[in-house]
Amino acid sequence: MNRAVRTIWCWLPWALPCVIMCVLVAIDPHSKSVLRIYSLAVERFFEHAPLHDGGIHGFLYLPVFSLVFAPFHALGPVGAGVLWRLVGCALLAIGVWRLAGHLLSERRGAVLFWSGILIAAGSWDALRNGQANLWIAALLLHAALDLKERRLGRSALGLTVALAVKPIAIVPWLLLAGLEWRLIPRLAVGLLVLFGLPFLFGEPGYVWQQYEGFVAKLTRANTPAKPYTDLFGGLQQVGLVVPHALRHGVRLVAALITLAICLRARRRAGPEQAALTAMSLAAAYLMVFNPVTEANSYIILAAVVAPQAAAAWLAGRRREGVILAVGCVLRTTHEFRGPVHAATKRWLKPLLALAYGVWITLQAGRAPSAAGAPAAAPGSGRPAAED
Repeated sequence: MNRAVRTIWCWLPWALPCVIMCVLVAIDPHSKSVLRIYSLAVERFFEHAPLHDGGIHGFLYLPVFSLVFAPFHALGPVGAGVLWRLVGCALLAIGVWRLAGHLLSERRGAVLFWSGILIAAGSWDALRNGQANLWIAALLLHAALDLKERRLGRSALGLTVALAVKPIAIVPWLLLAGLEWRLIPRLAVGLLVLFGLPFLFGEPGYVWQQYEGFVAKLTRANTPAKPYTDLFGGLQQVGLVVPHALRHGVRLVAALITLAICLRARRRAGPEQAALTAMSLAAAYLMVFNPVTEANSYIILAAVVAPQAAAAWLAGRRREGVILAVGCVLRTTHEFRGPVHAATKRWLKPLLALAYGVWITLQAGRAPSAAGAPAAAPGSGRPAAED
């Protein structure tokens, strides 16, 4: 098999779902899509209408997201639907390609191929719906890799854009800032741009009202009435209801423990080597403790687990590879609906994420290598000049 054919095969698991999705979007751009919410936010922003309504559903983003999505909205339903998904997929595939170079540089293409299969298997709903989670998975992966490669400006840019796309990015934003203090001035500039940009396109009074609406919406989302696919939703699914006040306390303690683990990894290996450990723990934390985690959200976790599974198997660590791959497969139960989904609804996925977080913690304590993965092969992930 020549090099061109191997390259095509490596990217096929990523390209094929995108082609199918493009056809479906072209046929009916509004079917099973959340992009209507995003487009409506763009229209409302430029009409100076309220972005956030009551309840916890609908537009749960910062006002700046309206500006992020505006170029896509201008293309119309089909153009926006196709391009938004294609850009998200491309960003994620390239991020996994970069991660594969750090995990197992000599088998980079194979890692990309098997990661694509493991990720795509349980991410069709996220891709079909146009979920922002696809973008978040990609942007956060790039931000961690940029920090690992000492590209501080790019890392800060990725974290800032991720925060603009979805507020849950604040978790890895804080973790990576805690790992590398030199990121903080860059992130501060990013925050000023992120929060100030809407004022260039809207009246100050209107923009302030949207920030107030966002805070109110976020407050309601932190105390959902129905269970979601997080730790407490899983407990509620099996009959154990935890009071919201206690949930907030547990989340805070877990956040502090996560930060402590990442700082310990930093002391042992430096911020660059600890960056992927932080990204892995942030992904696990978001799945376990975000109060409105959905089944589609788990693509964020799969983006780091799948490459680790593929790299472990190809490097000869078969038991590790199988366990991680099985975890990736088990998180796909929502795609099958029926009795399989009913039997595992809400409790299985956070349990898997929690187990993965524990495993990453143990790996970080055993060796100064990134994210529970083998140390990068000599010559891979070469340090780059800071920007």
